Amino acid sequence: MRLSRKQRHHGIAFDITPMIDVVFQLIIFFMTCSQISAIDRAAVDLPKLHGQTDAGNRDLSVNIQADGGMLVLNNPTTVAQLELMIKTLAEQRGGPERLTIALRVDAAAKSAAPNAVIKALVGLGVKRGAIAVESSGLTGD
Repeated sequence: MRLSRKQRHHGIAFDITPMIDVVFQLIIFFMTCSQISAIDRAAVDLPKLHGQTDAGNRDLSVNIQADGGMLVLNNPTTVAQLELMIKTLAEQRGGPERLTIALRVDAAAKSAAPNAVIKALVGLGVKRGAIAVESSGLTGD
């Protein structure tokens, strides 16, 4: 009587399913982030000046239109509503001094609206900010 011998392979198996899951989650994360940064920027005709390139990291962008209207995340906002947003964001980030706010002002806007926003930011204790301009092709020294 002959007994059958099954060949057993004792090789090393590598399961890449968790790695694929992580890669898909990273793709979704970066796609979402890029969409949010595009939403942040309303159509504003920025003044053409020379300056530094985009500082990059910012916690919030405030867009001021030519008529003086203010948009945050493409939603019309008042200075009082902006102050509430900043307070909430400051609590989440560990204080207003840790926030970076970008101010995007239309070239045709009057100075009253940006001044009100800057006064509110200073009053809340925000220490870092940037005012966006469109590059004119000149380099600053």
